[in-house]
Amino acid sequence: MFANEARKELELEENKKWKDVSTNLKILKFKDGVTKEHSRYNGEIIKQVDVNLLAFPLEIVNNKNEIKKDEV
Repeated sequence: MFANEARKELELEENKKWKDVSTNLKILKFKDGVTKEHSRYNGEIIKQVDVNLLAFPLEIVNNKNEIKKDEV
C-alpha cells in the first residue's frame, strides 16, 4: 500500500508484487486481541516495536483498545 504510494512520488511504475503483499498481509492476533509478533510467537516477553509501528505511523491498527493491548 505505502510502497506503491511512494513510487508515485518517484514516478516509477506500479510494482504488482508490492500490491499483492499489501493486499494479502495478515496481522495475527491472540484471542485477547494482542497483536502477535510473528506466527510462532507465544507471548514471551519482547519489545514489539514493529507491532507498535502498525498503529503509528502506518495506521493499519487504528482501534484504540487494540493499540493499548499492544503497548503492554
